[in-house]
Amino acid sequence: MPYITLRKGEESVPESMLGIRYNRTGVPIGLCYRWEMPRDRDDRGVLWARTSQSRSPDTKRPAGKPIFASMHPSRQREMMASLRCQVCGGQPSRTEEGYLFLEKAGNDGDPEGITTGQPPVCLDHALAGIEMCSHLIEHGYVLLRSKVPRLHGVLGQVYTPVDNVLEPLPPLVGPDGSDLPLPYTMRELTPWVLASQLLRRLTRVTVTDIDRELAMAGKPARPAADAKRSRNSVMR
Repeated sequence: MPYITLRKGEESVPESMLGIRYNRTGVPIGLCYRWEMPRDRDDRGVLWARTSQSRSPDTKRPAGKPIFASMHPSRQREMMASLRCQVCGGQPSRTEEGYLFLEKAGNDGDPEGITTGQPPVCLDHALAGIEMCSHLIEHGYVLLRSKVPRLHGVLGQVYTPVDNVLEPLPPLVGPDGSDLPLPYTMRELTPWVLASQLLRRLTRVTVTDIDRELAMAGKPARPAADAKRSRNSVMR
């Protein structure tokens, strides 16, 4: 089960916990929590959504029914910031061609420079995702290596102060309806975002495939039927 997946019962703190930061002259300059802790902000000063965590008392791993469509903000941030496997939390696969990323199939354009909220994966869990994830099986996938996965920005809810009250702005979406990334360089907005995903921009990208990766790692080849099904899903 992916470490970054949100679990049933894990909930964000209410919006009433948010407040407005002011400078010394009383001008609003950004979001804050009414009782803020150092871990609430990342290294760029962006405020992050606080979400409870459900963990097994024995393994300390996330526990409870998974909500596969959602990621836990803190765990996603942890894995993406440290470039660790999103499933097991261990070291991801890394070769001379870079870190391994497993992405849902998108357009047929050049993947160089794409932004992603999916942390890297180890080879074993790349294989598990390709073979077992119903979303990837249905929509197809692309397997990439990136030599330089640069920190880029965040996804999150942007607010604006109206008469000293915070008002959420409509979601930032692209032409296809997907959430638009908020780059760290967009400093007029980053003080007002409550982040939920950390994003990296994948550069120096090589497109690869699981059979090639298994062979290069000296791991057993997949059964022919599995390999054929996997190739067909990529081509959809």
